Amino acid sequence: MPHSSSIPIDHLPTPTILCSLSGTILNTNNRADKLLGTKLTGRLIDNIIDFSKSDLSDCRCFADVIAVIRERSVDLNNLTVLHNQAPISHLNLFFNFTTHEDIDAVIIGIQDYTERKKLLEAFEYKQNLLDNIVTTSNDALIVFDRIGCIELFSPAAEVMFGKTSTEMIIEDIYTLFDNHCHQQLNQIIDHLNTSDNSNEVLLFEDLQPINPKGKVFPASITFSRSQKDRDLLYFMVISDKSLFQQFINSVNDAYIKTNDEGKIIDFNNKAEALFNYDRNTLLNKHISFLGIRSSNNTQVVSNVSNLVDSKDHIDYFANSRRGNELTLNLTVWPQEINNIRLNNLIIRDISQKKIAERQLIISAYTDSLTSLANRACFNKSLAEHILLASQTKKPFALLAIDLDKFKSVNDNLGHDYGDELLKVVSKRLTACVRDFDLVSRMGGDEFTIIIKEYENLDLIQRIADRILRSLRREFSLKDRIVAISSSLGIALYPHDANNAEDLYKSADMAMYAAKRAGKDTFRFFSKEMFQEYERTKLIENGLLAALENNELFLHYQPKISYTRHQVVGFEALLRWNSPELGPVSPAEFIPVAEDFGVIVDLTKWVLKNAIHTMKRWRIEHENFVNKQYTLAINISADHFKQDIFNDIKTILVEEEYPPNLLEIEITEGTLLEKTDDTLEAVQQLNKFGVKISMDDFGTGYSSLQYLKNFSLDSIKIDRSFVKEIHNDSCNFLIIETIIAIANRLELDLIAEGVESLSEVEHLVNLGCDIFQGFYYFKPLPENQVVQAVERFEASKAYPA
Repeated sequence: MPHSSSIPIDHLPTPTILCSLSGTILNTNNRADKLLGTKLTGRLIDNIIDFSKSDLSDCRCFADVIAVIRERSVDLNNLTVLHNQAPISHLNLFFNFTTHEDIDAVIIGIQDYTERKKLLEAFEYKQNLLDNIVTTSNDALIVFDRIGCIELFSPAAEVMFGKTSTEMIIEDIYTLFDNHCHQQLNQIIDHLNTSDNSNEVLLFEDLQPINPKGKVFPASITFSRSQKDRDLLYFMVISDKSLFQQFINSVNDAYIKTNDEGKIIDFNNKAEALFNYDRNTLLNKHISFLGIRSSNNTQVVSNVSNLVDSKDHIDYFANSRRGNELTLNLTVWPQEINNIRLNNLIIRDISQKKIAERQLIISAYTDSLTSLANRACFNKSLAEHILLASQTKKPFALLAIDLDKFKSVNDNLGHDYGDELLKVVSKRLTACVRDFDLVSRMGGDEFTIIIKEYENLDLIQRIADRILRSLRREFSLKDRIVAISSSLGIALYPHDANNAEDLYKSADMAMYAAKRAGKDTFRFFSKEMFQEYERTKLIENGLLAALENNELFLHYQPKISYTRHQVVGFEALLRWNSPELGPVSPAEFIPVAEDFGVIVDLTKWVLKNAIHTMKRWRIEHENFVNKQYTLAINISADHFKQDIFNDIKTILVEEEYPPNLLEIEITEGTLLEKTDDTLEAVQQLNKFGVKISMDDFGTGYSSLQYLKNFSLDSIKIDRSFVKEIHNDSCNFLIIETIIAIANRLELDLIAEGVESLSEVEHLVNLGCDIFQGFYYFKPLPENQVVQAVERFEASKAYPA
């Protein structure tokens, strides 16, 4: 750089500094002050500009820089400003040596490089980013001109099509696609050439590019354009959907993609199979072509976008091309590619699920054995009918039906016969009512019928009579003929109740009233039944507490030998004094205990307490040991369904009580109801030493087969025969026959319920020796038994 004379610098158009060769700033112009952010005169330039990072790497200070510049005549670029006040960060310096007031100096011109530096860095970043996208993207980028000639072929395009960019520069885009796509490509290019929208992006899912093996592959292709100077450039980006297609073809649901116009642009194999249309038929069809309609609207779905934000979880319906009815579940999510709105539909075929649900509902409301409505269906129907009747003011009737003797069939012949009987009963009940009446099986042998809209009670009575006659007829079950009957209870809405629970309860109470009336009949509900029902419920609840609260106690009724004039045994009789109900008769609470399922617990209590008392009497009173009094206890038929033998054996062993002094009394009904199990239990007890007595002989079936099979020790003549023995010749003959049979079979005979000397004398004349009844003793409380027995046996006279 040449030396020049001293000149002023204020007029120079660029930021300028006048500096001594040692680095002291002698003067600056306004542009320099403004650029560097402060007045610099008098300061060292080394403190303003960092020369250590200049192009002259060996220079550490301004003096070194001046020495090199004098020698090499160079400028310095890309220097950094040191102080914080300067708004710039990068400088280029230009040097011109001169003198100032006879001092050697240098004029330094400054060029601000900061903004240019930023622009260059941004440009380089964008260029690198673009290069990286073109180089690393899996999508093929192809740039072509207005007639389709290729100008750029990205590395991903080379891999996708198996051709180099050099090869493709002389080709056009048509060579990349199957021949049948060429016409569509022409239309696309024509549209791009003529469109006024320079930002438009076109998306196509149906174009078929060709892979290196010459096979078409599924692709998503976008077209756009950009203007370079006056020339238009066209961009094509191709995304290979082969993997995506494999994925959507592997899912179990149908997949359909539509464009913003609702046209189908892609779908999977499941969609073809579901609707039974091939690809060529479905492609580019509007979605309405499939005829999908919602469950609450018969109109065909035509705008998929409306389903995107729908909160309704509803079913959709359609028909396949073969006419199969389809129930569908739709899930829709939007997709946007370069401002193009797409909709993706996942269509799940729930036809079989809905069929299964319907079957499940049918199963939930249908009795599996009889195919009648079940309890759940009855409850639902009854509630609905009450609501309807409350609006129409039309009455209806509810019938509760229970089969008599069904338990005997089930126990003796087996559950297969019981089930077969229930099926036939169901058919007969259905045949007895009108088509619109509802017959339901509530469980077991309990049925109900809702008789809808009756005009008068004659209709109800005729239906009830028809049912009784129908179920009274014999049933042919496999190889057996079975006879049963039924008991019906009838409640009327709204006369007897205005809600479902009370109406059913009323019909049920009426049904039990029919059973108490002798069965094989029907009864209409009455308020008196409700009072009886309420008492029964109080007894049921009271029995549960009676065992725990020591409300139960025993009375003992002696058995007397006429010829020996002595007590030979006792029958233990259960009594109950309820705190709420007072004394409750066994005739009332025993049947309730049997129905309520607590009779076995009561029997165990009687066995344990009665045996314990007899043991104590044997210990405390010598007379009880010598006389070997027997203890008789009634056993319910329900106990034979359980392990009665071990129950009795356990108590006898615990109490160390002789088995031969225990006598269990069973009825003919018990022997009939459970022949096999009862026979086994009786034989076990008999072998163990326990005596078996048939109670109330003559009131049941009086089958001599029982006397033969069950190895009985005694039979008891029922009070119903004894009380009229002196007036009724028929009773006399029956008792005479019973006594003759007992004597021939060497069975002990007890006449129960004797209340007069006349009855005793008649029975003695017929050969009966043992008696039980009020004539001798009423049932005695525990604390009166010993003294009463001692008084009786000390007396030589018979009771008056």
